[in-house]
Amino acid sequence: MAQETSAGNSGVIHGGFDPTPGTVNARLNVLGRHLYENEWFKELNFPHRNRHSIVLAFNDVEKKELHKLYDQGITNGLKADELEILSLEQCLALEPNLNATVVAGLLCTSSHSVDPVILTNKLVESALVNGAKLFLGNRVTGITKVGEEFCVETINHHSQGQIIELDLLLTRRDTTRMLSQE
Repeated sequence: MAQETSAGNSGVIHGGFDPTPGTVNARLNVLGRHLYENEWFKELNFPHRNRHSIVLAFNDVEKKELHKLYDQGITNGLKADELEILSLEQCLALEPNLNATVVAGLLCTSSHSVDPVILTNKLVESALVNGAKLFLGNRVTGITKVGEEFCVETINHHSQGQIIELDLLLTRRDTTRMLSQE
């Protein structure tokens, strides 16, 4: 499990200020973060940490971009207490080793980090406990939406086709692609 895409994942649960408002990415970013915070952190018992992030500006043009990112975050559903525009002094108080030419920063307090391999294993464990079936070594040949569910068609190494009703979270890349095609 988790030997390819998941193993290469950085493990960052993004706060939600970066995606362009109104996009599927923006919606899934904030919804996904809330899923982690309100359910998975509590129910799946895997290591995680809240990580504050700072986007730095080194001139007035970049400082204006920080305000744009702040506004995007609020539009995307972040709360005002999860984002803050910082002065040079505030940036240096948080991280004294910053380049002294910093003029401002955007602090986001709603990001988290996880170990993506441990998380993936916990998700699979939870899915199996809740009745999911795991089909390893099967190549996915098609995904179709049937009502409110997705059916995943696979052909295993012996060329036997199976239809699997999928009630699990797909990778974000696959979910984004499927939602974009609707």
